[in-house]
Amino acid sequence: MIKYFTYYSFGGYKDIYVGSDSDSADASYFIPLLNVWKKSDKLESVEKLAKAESVKQVELITKSNFAGFPAECNLMFSHGGYCAIYRTLSDGRTCLCIRDIPNGTKDEEGRDIPFNFMFIADSEESIDKLDFFALQYLTTIKETNSLIASAITYDHIINGYKFDIAKLDSLFSSDFESRTNLKHRTFYVDYLLVGSRNQISLAIKEQELNAKKVNAVFDSERLIYGRLEMVTEQSNLDDNSDDVTTVNSKVNRKFHKEIPIVESDETEKPESNQDIVHEKSVSVKHSELTNKSEDISTERSVVEEIKEEIVAHDLELKCKEIEQRLSCLASKNDFESLKSLINKLLKENNYNFDKIQSTLETLQRSTELPSIVSAQNDIPNLFKNRTYLIAIGCLIVGFVLGALIF
Repeated sequence: MIKYFTYYSFGGYKDIYVGSDSDSADASYFIPLLNVWKKSDKLESVEKLAKAESVKQVELITKSNFAGFPAECNLMFSHGGYCAIYRTLSDGRTCLCIRDIPNGTKDEEGRDIPFNFMFIADSEESIDKLDFFALQYLTTIKETNSLIASAITYDHIINGYKFDIAKLDSLFSSDFESRTNLKHRTFYVDYLLVGSRNQISLAIKEQELNAKKVNAVFDSERLIYGRLEMVTEQSNLDDNSDDVTTVNSKVNRKFHKEIPIVESDETEKPESNQDIVHEKSVSVKHSELTNKSEDISTERSVVEEIKEEIVAHDLELKCKEIEQRLSCLASKNDFESLKSLINKLLKENNYNFDKIQSTLETLQRSTELPSIVSAQNDIPNLFKNRTYLIAIGCLIVGFVLGALIF
């Protein structure tokens, strides 16, 4: 089953469970005046109530009724920083959330009133469908957003907002294989779609993501960081896999024609003729928007640049934590010197990223600061030595004065 959720404004934003691809009804409705009609005895209200109760109603997500909406997806509706996220949830379900879909409506000040839409797949077959759709979305962003927006209209007969479930169902092509092509791992982001490369850090911060668990990052034109984790089916598949979905379709699936896939050179050859499942790391590029003449070295430099940004962001957070721990033992200038040193290392020694990060993590975990504590303990000793010197000096002066007198 694929469930549909939206964050839509009806004079104010609401979290709504629209329905699913397994619903028998072709549409569901949000009718703002439904409760008013129920309390009214007017004949006109009775007629409107009869029409309203004859159709399927959407469910408003509240504190007492989650309607199957995962709590870990709250930030995807409440916080921004991204255009779309495809991720694997903690219970194995997959979730595609598209943000800021325009619907042509304006507020009183002439500003757009966009909305968010979310798809959640909870079974092997539905995950296959959502995988297929999520990959196609990368090359059909505007068209897909437009179709989703057109599925939400105002019905003057019912006097409510209509969600065309049949139109939403049409997003999922029946032309797909029985196995998924993406390798899903819980808590991992299969891909992140951002408006530009500069928004990556913002998206990771706003969505509280682990940068190491973001497999791939796209902007509106190309793959800019990482790789999609995919597996290919060579023949019969083992159904005893521990992953939520670790098997996939044949390489000649329809979307492979629309999205060229670059296979990793690290792929190993089978050692026998036995039926096996062979995993590959692949990267996806937009066929329509990627420049064919683009040099491979340029792509690699872009990837390294994004990697620098992510590692630098992690280092910055760790520096702040260390600064809080050492604030009572060192001056502000010392911290500025430390930051300058790290920035210099980031520019001149990219190959030392992991080593620097490991060192900072060790400092963070440490509960004692031997070198600084030792320096503090030497201070009393310094005063003791100074006292001895003064005593010896007084003794010498005494001897000299005594000799002069006598």
